[in-house]
Amino acid sequence: MPNKKLKKKIKKTAKNKIDNLIDLAHQGTADSIEQLSALAQMTKNKEEKIMAKIAKDEARVIYYEPKNKAEENDFILAWLIWKKQNKIESQQMELSRLKSRLNALQVEDAVHQKVMKSDDTNGDWQYYSGHYFEFPETENKMAEIKNDIKYNESWIKEAEKMIKNDKYRQIPADFFYSYHWDWEDAGDDFDDMDEELEF
Repeated sequence: MPNKKLKKKIKKTAKNKIDNLIDLAHQGTADSIEQLSALAQMTKNKEEKIMAKIAKDEARVIYYEPKNKAEENDFILAWLIWKKQNKIESQQMELSRLKSRLNALQVEDAVHQKVMKSDDTNGDWQYYSGHYFEFPETENKMAEIKNDIKYNESWIKEAEKMIKNDKYRQIPADFFYSYHWDWEDAGDDFDDMDEELEF
């Protein structure tokens, strides 16, 4: 059981750590973010690790918060790029799923062709294979997705060129997951507003 003097020292040390985290968070600089990231990784205390991560998130919000119109445009571009990249990842997963489906349809049709050769008296059977209907639909869907990915990749390249401030080229991928836009409470869908933005 620690004595009163030791208890006081422990409380002071804990308070100093908290004050230090708050101070670093409020600095909102690249250096303070780096320090908080290091603290979050190095500390073995679970509560201190959580507090360091929270402080780091706050510091990042302050650091990346636009200070003028030019920075606001860069920030929006960075966010839109992040959205497009996420969409591309989802589309690539969908392409992989559709490709597997095509392979299954081809295997199914191979068996279907043998059935038709062994018994060609049932003419209606030729339409039983998913190859006749689902295969072309799936191929068309894949072509649409590939074209969309190609466009989004070109869009990202052009958008990256438009960012003027280097710090907005280096926003961590997880930053926007926790970022809150003022207009989100109103239920706006920013996807529909992309074309209305002017830079």
